[in-house]
Amino acid sequence: MPPQRTQGLKPNSRGQSPTVFQQSQPLLGQQQPLGMQVLGLILMPRALAVCLVPTDEDAYTRMTKLRRSLYQDPGLMALGIEQQYGFTAHITLGYFVDISPDFDRFQFCDLLETLNQQWLDAPQVLAVHRAELRRFEDMTNYHRQPDWPVLEF
Repeated sequence: MPPQRTQGLKPNSRGQSPTVFQQSQPLLGQQQPLGMQVLGLILMPRALAVCLVPTDEDAYTRMTKLRRSLYQDPGLMALGIEQQYGFTAHITLGYFVDISPDFDRFQFCDLLETLNQQWLDAPQVLAVHRAELRRFEDMTNYHRQPDWPVLEF
């Protein structure tokens, strides 16, 4: 009989992920939010997103240490969790599947350029206070249980 999934996660991942988050805490140094500046809108292969960049070297170092500790953790690797893409900090605004042949790509690029210039002229900084474990079956439904791990910055 195959093992039962526990509230949407692979077997053993609920026990493994809190350990990884706890082990990552000392790597992150001081308890302060990560500063992330909004760089502008980016067009990704299947999504439109707001691109973020760390505000300083400390935020960059802490973010990359967390990412590295997660993807290089033997327990998570054994669960099949693997790094698939280079990292681009972003907030996804929406996804798309099919693009109409009538879609004016040049006009869209001009619009993105105009909007992005506004971000550069008046930079916006976000403070990231925590990282949470979430599970998603598709790119529109993210699930979280109250007892899943949280890492406070």
